[in-house]
Amino acid sequence: MSQAPNVSQRESPVLDIFCSRWGDRWVVMISPVWTPPLLETFFDRHGEALADVLDFDDLDRYMSSRDASYEKRVSTLGGVQLEARGASAEVLAEWLLTAFSSGVRRPATPSSAP
Repeated sequence: MSQAPNVSQRESPVLDIFCSRWGDRWVVMISPVWTPPLLETFFDRHGEALADVLDFDDLDRYMSSRDASYEKRVSTLGGVQLEARGASAEVLAEWLLTAFSSGVRRPATPSSAP
């Protein structure tokens, strides 16, 4: 019996998530194709996780500061789909990890304050 190739056998992983408002929180749904090990414990068996805060402007700065590319599509109802490939998928996973862990992220660039 042949098995589907795992991420290490593919050219590059793809992280594809959809974020939707649910009251004061965000529901984050992940594509079943690949869940980064960093994020596995945050998603339930349905591929859903809750986040108190998702700052998409911070995401833009974070990805840019790491020279990582991604696609962001905003639905007419306010949901946001994020997709990143290869090394950029890992960078997106890092950003999500801090958002899930604390709800608050440090700024993507150091502040000029002492």
